[in-house]
Amino acid sequence: MQTEDKETLNKLTNFLSNLEEANTQYNLYLGGGCLRDLCFKGSFEDTKDFDTFAVPKKGYFFVNSALKLVNYCEHKTIDTVYLQDMSERNVSALIQGYADDILNPVDIIVYDKHLTPEELAEDFDFNVNQCVLGSDGVWSYTEAFKEAIGKLKLVQTKEYCPERMKERYQRMLTRLGKGWS
Repeated sequence: MQTEDKETLNKLTNFLSNLEEANTQYNLYLGGGCLRDLCFKGSFEDTKDFDTFAVPKKGYFFVNSALKLVNYCEHKTIDTVYLQDMSERNVSALIQGYADDILNPVDIIVYDKHLTPEELAEDFDFNVNQCVLGSDGVWSYTEAFKEAIGKLKLVQTKEYCPERMKERYQRMLTRLGKGWS
């Protein structure tokens, strides 16, 4: 991992820790495409955004309060149609913006029920995205993610927003590069 990527990862985990400290009812994780890029390409160079997941801690099934945003500038809210598509995943909010000192956008996806880190990773739509990094620095991933590493095979594991899955599959294959099928 390049020095710049280590610094970015450190800034992201600090951002998660600060956000979790301000929102004690949530566990915060980094996940999705940014970790895919880091794990499979060794860099954040092509990462378009950093997905952050706020998941209620055990005992909190629905947190009826706004997430306190720390060192974060909200850029735009997401239309309700997109959120309705995400409701089957127990996602109650999606916030897009920028975190201090992090150049790429940081999206915060807020779940309305408790999930373990492994359950959160299993909720992602493709095997190569099924890993999360907690604010404590602990990585969690699925068996499908481990198989993706060994076989270089992209597999759709969930079908959310069916109309965009085919395009998303092709885009991921392109991003992963040669050797992937």
